[in-house]
Amino acid sequence: IAFVDKSFPPALYQHGKEDSAVPWTQSVSMARRINDVCGEDHALFELFEGEHGSPLIKEDKNIVRCLEFIDEIFGVNRDKQIDISFEIQTR
Repeated sequence: IAFVDKSFPPALYQHGKEDSAVPWTQSVSMARRINDVCGEDHALFELFEGEHGSPLIKEDKNIVRCLEFIDEIFGVNRDKQIDISFEIQTR
């Protein structure tokens, strides 16, 4: 929080409600500080079910959410019908 200044990049904070390692309120405080310094909606905060390191954060729909956030930052317009299927290679 002490290092947030006008040059802070846009940020997306996602935190699990049941996180026992890091209180989710820390992410809220950070997002608020960034928005206070850099302008409203410069940082986004999203709360999801789960513990610290929950597999839910790695689900396809959340990975797509993160990629959409990055696209917004860089002004990339993609077809929203993103194909997230892939093939696992075995040896």
